[in-house]
Amino acid sequence: KMERLPRNQQATRNKKILKEVNKKKPKNKKSKLSFAQLVNGKSDEEMLVVAEQFLLEKKDIDEVAQAIQKSILEKPEENGAKYLIVAETMQGPAAVEMFRKGIQVLENDKVRAEENKEGDVEIDCKIASALASIAELYMTPPL
Repeated sequence: KMERLPRNQQATRNKKILKEVNKKKPKNKKSKLSFAQLVNGKSDEEMLVVAEQFLLEKKDIDEVAQAIQKSILEKPEENGAKYLIVAETMQGPAAVEMFRKGIQVLENDKVRAEENKEGDVEIDCKIASALASIAELYMTPPL
């Protein structure tokens, strides 16, 4: 498990993770590595950093969602952010359910962080973002 760092240090660490992953990418664009190959052996936290980058670049969205869903099955009560990423790829009631589960896990993460004297504003931001996404789903048809 990756240690919690201040936000600016997290950004630096995430850039290092992405740089490491990009080194694995072949120079020849025809022979590209799959998402699964890039995150093989990475922690959940590292996988989510790479997943967010893949989603931003709109690459292999289905493969990213499948890898995160596998992580959800293996460790359902850890790292609520993975539920939020999967929920973003879904629609309707299934998306709402996934956002709600993510919020529940994030609230548990927050309690654990507070017990370890690690107040985490980032968790609050993720919860707020998930609640806004749920509201957005309810405001747009057909939900």
